Amino acid sequence: MRAMTGSSLPADPQYSLSFDLATRQVWAYVPPEIWPVPRPGRPAVAHLPAWFMLLRGVNTLTLAGQPLAGASGSPRLVVEAFDAWV
Repeated sequence: MRAMTGSSLPADPQYSLSFDLATRQVWAYVPPEIWPVPRPGRPAVAHLPAWFMLLRGVNTLTLAGQPLAGASGSPRLVVEAFDAWV
């Protein structure tokens, strides 16, 4: 998955994107005083041919990036994974 050209998130944990691999949905979270509920976040990511194509077993996620010029705070990435094959 790749960010859409020109998309960025502040280095603030109140801003995030959530990728639900089971439902193939992307949700954007911002501080509740700006927008109180999650909203669709797919416009922030580029659509690749292998969109959400994880296979049973071990999958490798490769992530790359760099701090946004002029942004304060530390970039952070949190990945939570759950077994989808029961």
